[in-house]
Amino acid sequence: MSDGPQTILALDLANLAGWALWAHSTTAYGVWNLTKSGNRLANLSDRIHDIACCNPELRLIAAEASSFGGRNPRVQQSLNELRGVTRLVAYRIGAEYVEFHPTTIKSFATGSGRATKDQMIRAAKTMLGVETDDDNIADALFILELAKRYGTNPLTAAAKKKARKRVKSKQARLF
Repeated sequence: MSDGPQTILALDLANLAGWALWAHSTTAYGVWNLTKSGNRLANLSDRIHDIACCNPELRLIAAEASSFGGRNPRVQQSLNELRGVTRLVAYRIGAEYVEFHPTTIKSFATGSGRATKDQMIRAAKTMLGVETDDDNIADALFILELAKRYGTNPLTAAAKKKARKRVKSKQARLF
């Protein structure tokens, strides 16, 4: 990440997309219902453009790499379309784009890569002081925190997970 203040938009992409914006040391967040009126892809593009217009210093868009582990091909396709639109808009407004794996986000928030939605909501309250009952907002806030810490290098975030202590068996000690 570059030195100095930076505006970051974090997205938990879905039809109900959680978003969190860090600008001028202030955080704003909410949920966009992308299917409420019209085309969801155009709605996502419009929302990101609106934020970029109000925040010309937007330099980084971070999102969850959300199609990992999807069991339903239609859901995977839908999420990949949203990711594609986000990447395109980032390119067009001159912002960098980074994705964080869902298990990295959950591990960062709760210590477990298999955290439930309720655990993510509780972690948002405990760690960030945010009272919400929406897991989309909780996820977006933790994506924002990851982006603030690790910028455009999601591999650094994944590498910071606690390493498991390897226990050698008695037989292994003999050799």
